[in-house]
Amino acid sequence: MLKKLILFTSTLAISFLSFSFWQNIGQIQASFCQETQNNEMNIVTQADKETEICLIFENKSDTDTVLDINFVDGAITPDGNRACMDPDKAKPNFGQYVLPWEFELEIPANTQKKQIYKIKFPVWYSGISHGCVLYSIKDKEASLWSMRVVFSKSHSIDILVWWVEVKSKIKAQNIALSGDQIYNRIVLNLKNQWNIDQTVNIKWNISNNFGYSEDFEMSGLLLKAGETEWFSSNNLHLPDYKWIFSVKIYVDYQPHFNFHITNQDQKSEYTVPWTISFSKILILWNRFYIISGWVIVILLVIIISKIFKRKR
Repeated sequence: MLKKLILFTSTLAISFLSFSFWQNIGQIQASFCQETQNNEMNIVTQADKETEICLIFENKSDTDTVLDINFVDGAITPDGNRACMDPDKAKPNFGQYVLPWEFELEIPANTQKKQIYKIKFPVWYSGISHGCVLYSIKDKEASLWSMRVVFSKSHSIDILVWWVEVKSKIKAQNIALSGDQIYNRIVLNLKNQWNIDQTVNIKWNISNNFGYSEDFEMSGLLLKAGETEWFSSNNLHLPDYKWIFSVKIYVDYQPHFNFHITNQDQKSEYTVPWTISFSKILILWNRFYIISGWVIVILLVIIISKIFKRKR
């Protein structure tokens, strides 16, 4: 009898608590700006393009309300229903591609507020992305023993993403030898001219006619789409007989894909790296030779002027 009484009391308390919190979130309604069936959004877009997700939130209560807004990955269950993934888990197929948004949304009592969010899939993405928008009343949660319960609502978003051509080209803007009188570095300026991040590997050799030769290698570098970046070698302790150096550069690069996506068939077409190579002659003068050269020139001028004076 006592066990039944405890069970009944616990069930009643949980039901009351759930009803109390649900009553609050129940006074908040959200809908997509476009007319949709079952309040589920279907969007067709293209990779590498910003796409809008327009939502209208309505506060039907008599008090101002602050909402927590979250975008998470969704899924289709075996029985064909839509489900939202745990917001505390990774968001590899939808949530991570939503552009930064305000997590908190304040809605005055008995008013509506229109919000536009944006999502942008990487250039190599194609296929269907399932997602959800979750919203809950900020700080409205229940603690049931060791369990934290947040009462929220969700709406499903399905996006068909069309694949676009991946364009890839790295251009070497400049190469130079820089540094002080003790240490020097090879500095290479690369520009990613196209629409996808690149994984870059660099090999270079610096040598001169006096037998000096040194090789360097940098691998796994990331150069983002459309950006220009300087890459620098380790410190070089070049010999004192600094003179004319020849630098040869070899750069190979390939598109940087997020390979945890399992439905991207096109990625296999872009695994072969492209390679560029070039060389440049660099002249680096030692300060001692520069000073010595000027001293010699000055002495020669003095000697020649004295010779002319004697002849006169």
